Amino acid sequence: MNDTKSLRQTALSPNSTRSESIDEILKSITAEFEVAMGSPERVRSACFRLREQLGSSPSSSDIEFINGLFPLISKRAGAVVTPVFDMFDEFFPDC
Repeated sequence: MNDTKSLRQTALSPNSTRSESIDEILKSITAEFEVAMGSPERVRSACFRLREQLGSSPSSSDIEFINGLFPLISKRAGAVVTPVFDMFDEFFPDC
């Protein structure tokens, strides 16, 4: 749960509905990584919504939102991680 709190503190800026919306998406992804049987479909859907919010070329401030997901991918393996890797691949093709 500390990951969710740190994501919220990093991602949330005062009086910003866009940030609040992104924060909710990040929390939904994090929640799927915290349960034993996380749903790859829910993660895929959340990643899709996040890509819609951020667009195809996220700004440097948007990257801060995404960076909070990196620790999550070291927690799990399998299908629940795939949508997050795919999203990273889309956002960071040169990495």
